[in-house]
Amino acid sequence: MNIKINPLSSNEIDSVIQLIKESFDTQVSPWYTPEGVQEFYKYIDLKAFKGRQFKDHAVYAAYMNDSLVGVIEIRNNNHISMLFINNDYRGHGVGTTLIKYIVNILRVQDIRIITVNSSPNSVDFYKNMGFSYIEEEKTINGVIFIQMKLEINTH
Repeated sequence: MNIKINPLSSNEIDSVIQLIKESFDTQVSPWYTPEGVQEFYKYIDLKAFKGRQFKDHAVYAAYMNDSLVGVIEIRNNNHISMLFINNDYRGHGVGTTLIKYIVNILRVQDIRIITVNSSPNSVDFYKNMGFSYIEEEKTINGVIFIQMKLEINTH
């Protein structure tokens, strides 16, 4: 399995949004209320997505054999705001590879803690990656999440 990860380029945005939407619709939206689904769709709207890229967010795309297989978005160099895997590649190590890639980048920047607001269906994945609970499940604007953190060893 050869996964290549690159910072997102502007010509990849439409493909990334499509991957996020397809993965969200099948893997996450069943947990959300209709209000939560609409709130998430606002977050991945093209204009909103582009606007975040030029502020405090960084997006990385993962490829296998020139196919887009995953995406991760980081806010403020310490919070995973999105992690989505192409439905056909779930369970193939793409998410694990993206997390490890981000941890290595942030470790060099001396970042010690990464947080994530995990959807209920992703909690076990994050626990397997070493994340622990910060708070119990919350719902804001119909979006259900569990806040978790990973302490990074900087040595």
